[in-house]
Amino acid sequence: MQPPPIGDITGYLRATGWTSTGHWRGAEVWSRDEFDVLVPPAAELPDSAARLRELTRCVADAERRAPAAVWRDLGRVRFDVIGYRGAEPTESVPAGLRAIQAMRDLLALSAREALGADGSADALLDRARIAVGDELFGVDLILPADDGRRTVLRLLHNCTAARRAADTGAAPDGVPEPVCLAVADLAGTGRACPFELAFRWSPLNPRPHEVVTFPAGAGVRIHAAAVAESATVTTAESATAVVAGPVTGLFDDAEGERRLIRVRGVLELDGTPTGRRRTVPVRLRTETDYERALAAHRDGRSVRAEGAVTDGRTRGIAAAPGGFTVLDHT
Repeated sequence: MQPPPIGDITGYLRATGWTSTGHWRGAEVWSRDEFDVLVPPAAELPDSAARLRELTRCVADAERRAPAAVWRDLGRVRFDVIGYRGAEPTESVPAGLRAIQAMRDLLALSAREALGADGSADALLDRARIAVGDELFGVDLILPADDGRRTVLRLLHNCTAARRAADTGAAPDGVPEPVCLAVADLAGTGRACPFELAFRWSPLNPRPHEVVTFPAGAGVRIHAAAVAESATVTTAESATAVVAGPVTGLFDDAEGERRLIRVRGVLELDGTPTGRRRTVPVRLRTETDYERALAAHRDGRSVRAEGAVTDGRTRGIAAAPGGFTVLDHT
């Protein structure tokens, strides 16, 4: 394996509590507690390989980890990692292949949610990498943190919602059916086995690491809820949805949910009211529409949104072009 760039090594050391304390024979000295390591000025020097091996062993001792794991992480400094692990070291061939395909589907679906359908999602998938997990059956998806973070956050959001749904037996709000089915497919033979998804972030753009743990039977419940929900919304998928009322919330996170507002009103499908007034999620198409919604919320004015029905237990609207207007009355 090619050694990681020296800048990535120092970035890892800095992010994990090491401090630059001087130089010795051209190498930079980094220290942590009673440990000292030497970082060569360039990876191409004759003695750099030996120094990097020594550095890896010393960092492993300081962190009480295996040198192979440290070397792996030194090469992932600029990447976010999604780690899937089953409950056993091995899995049946059909269940194992289904789980690997499910991880690919989860990544692709989350990328398209986060980045849109302009080709950015496919470009990100081309840059992503996959690695086999150690000890337990599983794989790591490795994404560049610079333009992949939004997708990883969306995948984390979807999986967390699916985990909650496993306890309630209901399909998660706002999570498309294919995402739920993919999560369920990670649960091994019969979709009945426990598994976990670990989210580890680039040390150069750190966040607290997170683990979403799915107990035995969660996959069965998620799959059943998603299939049942699909049956209830199929007839509404081709309908035109409309809601009018005040804006009660707005969300526009550059690394997560984009241009989402909540409108309190009666959701109509092809002109037929679906129930009482409630909060309806509406995804806007443009920054201009979002700014108009923000102004309407500030001024206490009502809005009207028209478009296609979005997936999820709580039906919402994806506003059509020109389908968002601010009303003259409050």
